[in-house]
Amino acid sequence: MAKYNEDIKEAIRLFLEEDEFHGVAFDEKKGQFRFKMSVGNGIRYADQIIRVGEEDFSSMLICPIEVDENSTKEMEVMAEFICRANYGLKNGCFGMV
Repeated sequence: MAKYNEDIKEAIRLFLEEDEFHGVAFDEKKGQFRFKMSVGNGIRYADQIIRVGEEDFSSMLICPIEVDENSTKEMEVMAEFICRANYGLKNGCFGMV
């Protein structure tokens, strides 16, 4: 069972409710919110995870972008995009799996 701050959890829940995010679920065991969002621009959806800690929270967005892994050119373009997107970020990063 994850330990998390109930006040932080409630503040996040209220924010998500006020901004009308739909399908938001909170997992008490993991101490995290999780929901899918429509994104557009060729991206089908994004899976949002917000982990609530004892003193803070972290947010992760999983956004599947399909690239032909057998195409060296497509993989190079995506790797360059990720490097450019990460440049200068103070916290967090984009990754390719």
